[in-house]
Order: sequence, then structure tokens, then C-alpha cells
Amino acid sequence: MGMEWYIVRRVAWAAIVTFIIVSITWGLLTAAPNPQVQQAVTQAAMDGENPAEAEERMEAQLQLDRPLHVRFMDYVVGVYTLEWGWSNTRNQPVTSALASALYYTVQYSVPWTILTVLIGPIVGVYSAANQYSWKDHAATGLAFFGYAIPNFFFGIILLLIFGVQLRWIPIVYQTDVPMFSVENVIQLTIPIFVLVTGSIGAIMRVSRNESAEYANADFVKTAKAKGSPRTGSTHAT
Repeated sequence: MGMEWYIVRRVAWAAIVTFIIVSITWGLLTAAPNPQVQQAVTQAAMDGENPAEAEERMEAQLQLDRPLHVRFMDYVVGVYTLEWGWSNTRNQPVTSALASALYYTVQYSVPWTILTVLIGPIVGVYSAANQYSWKDHAATGLAFFGYAIPNFFFGIILLLIFGVQLRWIPIVYQTDVPMFSVENVIQLTIPIFVLVTGSIGAIMRVSRNESAEYANADFVKTAKAKGSPRTGSTHAT
């Protein structure tokens, strides 16, 4: 009963937090000036029309003249039912725009996640097994480098070096190449490398700190004293 009650509480708390975040987001969007309304007012003023009438027409078109509680309920229901409205920049539903972009997002997010999960803990544990050595310092330096340098800046530098100077990779992403092709792998190298460098730092540090607590534990010392090979000690760490 204890575990079931814990899961119910966590799910209920997650639902409450989600509702609060959605409500705050709606409030901020409502308080901010609507760009379409502002554009209509500006265009009306430039054309010599009445800006107030243009504002009323656009608000009626966007259904912004309805009561706040009605707009809030429509927004909340739309968020949870995936009715996210219309994208004026893409001229299609928001869900369709996201679905079309998901194909390209998956191509770098999946390798990025896999490499981060694999490299981060392995390097962190290896660093803990070689504390205060040059290997540990190198891993720590890599972690702090990933922390310190902004991804957008690091990506620009790599594009300038490998794309502009050396011309090893294209500087513009080509959408017409197959997903599982050498050309696509090459053009995704820099985005994946930048993301991995920026994300493995935290995992490396956590893995190292957690593993370092056991590096000098009694059971590890006992295993070493009994002649356990280094691989066994590292596995225990």
C-alpha cells in the first residue's frame, strides 16, 4: 500500500504543478501585447484608418474579446487535448508544424542522448578510479569546459573552423539527404558534438563524486588487499 500511495501522490503533485505552469504561461501570454493586434493597429495607422476599429476587428478575429475565464478554460483544455492553435508563420496547425520538425529533431536528439548517457557515467567512474591523476584532471577539465562555454558560441566556432575554413562539413543543413546516409551523419556531427560536450559535464561530475565515495571504502580496500585485479576494483567503484 505504501508504494501505491506514493505513486498516487507523485502523480497528483505532477498534475498540480503542470496546471500551475500552464496557468502562469497563460497569464504571461495574456498580459503581453498580441503581435498580430499590434501589427493590425500599425497598418491601420499607416493606411489612414481608425486604429481602434482595426484593433477591435483583430481581437474579434482572434477571439480575444471573450471573457478571461472562457479564454483560460479554452487554453487549458487545448493544452491537454493537443489543440494548440494555428501557426501563422507556418500557415498550418501548431501540432502539424511540430510533427514536421520532429523528424529533424530526432536525428540529433537520439544520438545526443545515447552518447551522453553512455559517456558521462563511464568517464566519471573512470575518473574516480584514477583520482588526482592526469586522467582525472583531464576529465575534470573537460567537464568544466562543457559547463563554461555556451553551446551557441562553441557551435559557431566549430562551424567557422570545419565548415568555412576547412570545408569538411556543410554550414547549412541539407534537408533532402536520407537520414541514414554518410552525408547526414557528417552534417549532424557538430550539433551532436556540441550538445554532448555541454551535457556530459554534469553527469561526469555526479558520477565521479558518487564513485569517489566508494573508491576508498573498506570493501574496496579489502578486495585490493586480497589481490583483486584493477578491473574488479573499478567495477566495484
